[in-house]
Amino acid sequence: MKTSPLLFAAALACAALPAFAVPAMLPTSPKSDETKLPVPLEIVHPTHIPLRFADATVELILTIDETGRPSDVRGARGMPVDLKRSLLPAVEQWRFSPAERNGRPVAMRVRLPLKLVAE
Repeated sequence: MKTSPLLFAAALACAALPAFAVPAMLPTSPKSDETKLPVPLEIVHPTHIPLRFADATVELILTIDETGRPSDVRGARGMPVDLKRSLLPAVEQWRFSPAERNGRPVAMRVRLPLKLVAE
C-alpha cells in the first residue's frame, strides 16, 4: 500500500520506531508477570486516509497469533466506515513479534491505539 497524506503512529511496550508516536498496546485480558506483549516489526501504512482524521487517535482490536500475524482486526465501536476501509487492510499486513507467556509464543487479543498524524 502507498503512503497516504496521513501517517499513523503505533508503538507498543517501549518499542521505539522512527517517525511514530508511542501509545501503548494493551491485552484485552489482564496479563501475568510472565507475559511479554507483542511488538510491531513491520508496519504497512494505509492509503487514502481522509484528511478529516488528522491528529485523531483511534483504537483497533486484533488478535496476534503465535507467529506474529494479525487476524480478526476490528475498529473500536463508532469508527467511521471510510476510515475502517483504509486502515484495517493495512494493519492486517503488519508483522509482530508474538506475545510470550512463560517463554513460549502465544496468541493474544490486544487493543492497539493508533495516532493518525499529518505527513
